[in-house]
Amino acid sequence: MNQLQDGGFDFNDILKDYNPMKLLHGEHYLKINKFPIPTSGELNTKAYPIAVIQKTSKQNNKTNTLLISGYDTIDTSTNEVLFHNQGSYFIKDCSSKTGKSEQFPQTHPVIPFKFPKVNLTNRNPDVEATYKTSENQASLYRLNADFNPLHIDPQFAEGGGFNKPILHGLCFFGISCKLLVDHYGLFDEVKLRFTNVVYPGETLKVVAWDAGNGVILFQTWVTERNVKVIDLAGIKLVNFARSKL
Repeated sequence: MNQLQDGGFDFNDILKDYNPMKLLHGEHYLKINKFPIPTSGELNTKAYPIAVIQKTSKQNNKTNTLLISGYDTIDTSTNEVLFHNQGSYFIKDCSSKTGKSEQFPQTHPVIPFKFPKVNLTNRNPDVEATYKTSENQASLYRLNADFNPLHIDPQFAEGGGFNKPILHGLCFFGISCKLLVDHYGLFDEVKLRFTNVVYPGETLKVVAWDAGNGVILFQTWVTERNVKVIDLAGIKLVNFARSKL
């Protein structure tokens, strides 16, 4: 497929004192609108801001910002929106250029599906699966055109507070989802929260619970450090047969 980029926005256009070294991907939501997914064609992705939410730290009185942005990927031959992505990014020591929180009414975000209220602490996971990332995993992922130096440059990573480059959040997001697809089949919605970083070469472990009604809840851990890196996560299965009774 050919991928174009249109209607994008520069974080610097709406943020003051934006520093990419101080950005962390907090949450992500994906909606797949068409199956089977086309394997050829020309796509155009339009990016836009949804909201800027300022948060003042009580510890140092500095302003941090949560930026929520949307991404619609469109088949240029049919004008169909094939994929909708929504990302939440936490940026330290940064504020909006207006000096206040704001919504962007010209955008129409998709409302993510709500997770069922299920207590996961009283039962073992229904599925466990692992994947060993490679030392050059972040370098390979850059082929997807995410060129943030935080994932490749040791000095840049150190400036961001990490002792070495970290793996892209969307990379271990994708790996986690692939492990779930291998067991449960296709999904058309996924939502998750990134809770810690992954270093290239570490082993990911996905643990999942069937919550009923076609919803699978999951977490992802790094086994070497016993650290949870994805939480409050779930997928909605495509081929779930709902009872007619």
